[in-house]
Amino acid sequence: MMIGYLEGRVIDEDLVLTAGGVGYRVRTAEPLEPGQRVRLFVLTTVSDTAITLYGFARRQDEAMFQALRQVDGVGPAAALALLAELTAEGVAAAVQSGDADALTRAKGIGRRTAQRLIDNTPVPAGLAQAGAARVPQALPPDAEPLIGALRRMSFPEQEARRAVTGAVAAHGPEAGQTTLLRAALAVLREGAA
Repeated sequence: MMIGYLEGRVIDEDLVLTAGGVGYRVRTAEPLEPGQRVRLFVLTTVSDTAITLYGFARRQDEAMFQALRQVDGVGPAAALALLAELTAEGVAAAVQSGDADALTRAKGIGRRTAQRLIDNTPVPAGLAQAGAARVPQALPPDAEPLIGALRRMSFPEQEARRAVTGAVAAHGPEAGQTTLLRAALAVLREGAA
């Protein structure tokens, strides 16, 4: 039996007492206030040493938590820290815009992990739209062929977008396609170093 949803009163910072008199330890991104009534969507994880419940006030938070956990090196504590610092929509926007600085504000997230998140986080559909709305459109319309060219060279889409954005920032949107492609490849080489 899996627990998918809990509703009850908070006993202490991570213990929720349900109407049936059963208490569950639930880890959340935001601290729970004793006496507060909560409704949480619950994700259960099982490891060799523990069964852990993670609680989320919104389905979007749960979806982003699961997406973050798919990235190598991102455990549950780091995923919760990202949600606590940025919210699900903030994480989506940071990933889509390549904003490593925003991601590193979360406890336990360094530069390398932030870059892995940018390159590999599968942003959930509803959050991708919300995050995209928060991302300024810095690329000219003719940048898409450059991104496509980098994708055909096996670069992940987020990495390709980041590189083209850097190339446009360095040379201006009026630069030729060849110049921008070379500059984008240079950005990718620097990122790999």
